Amino acid sequence: MYLTPRDQPGALRVPSTVDLGSRTGVFTGVRGSLTATMRIPAGYRLDGNVVLRTPLSATPVAATHAKVAGRVLLVTFDKADLDNNVPEGNAVPLTLTATFRYNGKQEALSSTATTTVTK
Repeated sequence: MYLTPRDQPGALRVPSTVDLGSRTGVFTGVRGSLTATMRIPAGYRLDGNVVLRTPLSATPVAATHAKVAGRVLLVTFDKADLDNNVPEGNAVPLTLTATFRYNGKQEALSSTATTTVTK
């Protein structure tokens, strides 16, 4: 079963600039992580996948770590996983989607934010 995510406008926060440059000059040299946060409604418990949808890939990028602290979802993604899936430039849209449990049912929430990507 596929859940249709409920959009949470303005809930996602990502760094204003994401550096996906390689320190070695080779694409395999992209290192580090991207941390994002998303405000969530009260009573929601993380209950499944957390992914980031990117402009250059039909396949979402899975989070390497996710947890809820209060009403905030804290998520980490490996920059090497993002590198080939996002273009360099300004106003690059990133959409986070996560599955939660609320009132005994599964629900998906999503939110989109834009960032500047450098490589």
